[in-house]
Amino acid sequence: NYLYISNSNWAEGAGHIYRSTNGRDWEQIAQDFNAWSVSSLISVSDVLYAGTWSFTNPGIWRSANGTSWTQVFTSALPIATFNKFNGGIYAGTFCSDSEGGTIWKSTDGDTWLPFVTNGNGDPHACGVISSVVFAENLYFGVADWSGIAGGRIWRTDGTTVTEVVGDGFGNPNNTTPGGLEVFGERLYASIASDESYQVWVSEDGDPDSWSMVWELLKAGSEAGDATGLIAYNNHL
Repeated sequence: NYLYISNSNWAEGAGHIYRSTNGRDWEQIAQDFNAWSVSSLISVSDVLYAGTWSFTNPGIWRSANGTSWTQVFTSALPIATFNKFNGGIYAGTFCSDSEGGTIWKSTDGDTWLPFVTNGNGDPHACGVISSVVFAENLYFGVADWSGIAGGRIWRTDGTTVTEVVGDGFGNPNNTTPGGLEVFGERLYASIASDESYQVWVSEDGDPDSWSMVWELLKAGSEAGDATGLIAYNNHL
């Protein structure tokens, strides 16, 4: 019966969670997550999970009531995104420039096992920062800030992971696919470079099935992280 939001507070070094029953009046949860950012939230079977970003104690917390929290997993890398798929909870991470991102998987919320490590073999696949379920697969948007290969999109059936977009949609300066969303039975991805913001679409998510449907030539040096997609009320 609550809507929860989380935030980052780099100045104070403390991310927070707030909740509301009406979307107007908010209360702050009195919990020290020992992190600069509470970067992701997901609700699974009436349990709320929170992923945190710090370089000393990143990890996963959970709560049955939204106010009392317990850290259930300590990660070597900051948590970036959550999703649930085929009875599992998946947590993607950010990483440094020298190692690829990790995806953790749990079937009970207590034990978290590595599903993907070291960027699936590529240390430049550095941040698993978005995800969505589409056509019986789970898709991940994976950032590459190196300027070498560009952002990627991976998908999994829960067993194997394959890359369906591997080159920033043809531009290595397209670094961060920060939005993945299903709309009208098609899969959409948003991404940005220094030159523009873009939205791409695919009928089936397969390689070589993507086309750009929108571009805004007003980006900048910080644009690579500033994309997202939400489907709501028959609009994207």
